[in-house]
Amino acid sequence: MRELGPNFDIHAGGVDLVFPHHENEIAQSEAYLGKPEFARIWMHWGSVQLSQKKMSKSEGNVLPAREAIERYSAGAVRLFLLNSSYRSPIDYAESRMAESQTAFKRIETSLSRVFQKLGEVDEGPLDDGLMAQFSGALNADFNTPAAVATLHDAVSLLNEIMAQGIGTGTERPASICRTALIFTSVLGLPIREAQEEHGLLDRLMTKVIQWRQELRKQKHFEMADSIRDDVSEIGILLEDSVEGTTWRRK
Repeated sequence: MRELGPNFDIHAGGVDLVFPHHENEIAQSEAYLGKPEFARIWMHWGSVQLSQKKMSKSEGNVLPAREAIERYSAGAVRLFLLNSSYRSPIDYAESRMAESQTAFKRIETSLSRVFQKLGEVDEGPLDDGLMAQFSGALNADFNTPAAVATLHDAVSLLNEIMAQGIGTGTERPASICRTALIFTSVLGLPIREAQEEHGLLDRLMTKVIQWRQELRKQKHFEMADSIRDDVSEIGILLEDSVEGTTWRRK
């Protein structure tokens, strides 16, 4: 009471704590204080399960978050968790984590391609339709799966525009990209950190692509192909199109 006052705005905990713990808190606190509504909003989350059993130290089936992040990535782990309602149990499976890693890389790659074409996109209007869809999802009992689906919608739109060629109409992809970046920030997906790291590599790869293009102009195709194969060995894919060459991590 000294630190927080007699009432809470939000009280959270696992679904297994509703009875007896939280009901007991309500009974004791409201009886002692003589005030109703001990907590205005209750958010009870589902447990993380491994092979249909709740992860817990007592069960001996705990997978440390650090280990999951090292095996996949922080972005993949967060995306995996966000793809279920906070109220629902989450059944951990390697296959689902691998799918989340693939999905996270897809988001990262799409935004990276737009950055390569447009540069910084921080200033300017947002996509109102996508913003309304995203806000509506989070206002509906914090529906993160629907919010993540909206992020995927934005990425799909960007991929379609990039496939057709941006040309001179750069405002729409820039607007969608800005909106998608807000989504990743709200969801806690570390795209910004990846983009900062990406900056130096992007400048280096721009030079590599220029060298390769110059070799092709001079008809040194074998050397140009060798550059493509060398960067592929270290996990970077060069993609040629009518609009030029772009790169992405595999």
